[in-house]
Amino acid sequence: MMRDPRRVGVIGPLAEYRDGFAAELVGQGYTRECAARQLKLMAHLSRWLESRGLGSGDLTPERAEDFLGVRRAEGYILFSERALRPLLAYLRGLGVVGDPQPAACTPAGRLVEDYRRWLVSERGLADATVAAYLRTAELFLCRREQRGGLHLEGLTAGEVRGFVVEQCRCSYSPRVEGCCRWSTATPTRPSAPSHSKGR
Repeated sequence: MMRDPRRVGVIGPLAEYRDGFAAELVGQGYTRECAARQLKLMAHLSRWLESRGLGSGDLTPERAEDFLGVRRAEGYILFSERALRPLLAYLRGLGVVGDPQPAACTPAGRLVEDYRRWLVSERGLADATVAAYLRTAELFLCRREQRGGLHLEGLTAGEVRGFVVEQCRCSYSPRVEGCCRWSTATPTRPSAPSHSKGR
């Protein structure tokens, strides 16, 4: 099994985003093996899109589900929506793939959008940094919402740690903590996301 992400090539409409996604995986702390798996998933998706005459902008939630169905039928290990989530989040951050239309109407979607405005207006962070924080926040909040609602007033440090550990035991990002600090703070004086210098 290929364990070196540098040896995973991508052809097709997603090829131009390969290096950026690889760098994002490294930045989030993915191990070489898990990063290679994510890049192989990206390569397969790109080939699948190309085989159907589709571009990166044609990657809708419905087509993503169709692709995962193909992987499932062909016996691939990574065939769940969760497995594809890091790539889709990365592409959304670049504006390549749009958010699912209903997402903005959900509590998690609205919270992520409010968080984006706060990062830009109050923190003055660069676009790339904002996108990185939002990808992590979206993963955490949407998953929590699917399990029965946000209920952030009852959020514990243990749940945050559990989310980090559960990410295939492959990645770690302090941005989850930053989002949680912000989302549970008072509306008038939100606390700043916790992150170390130089990140």
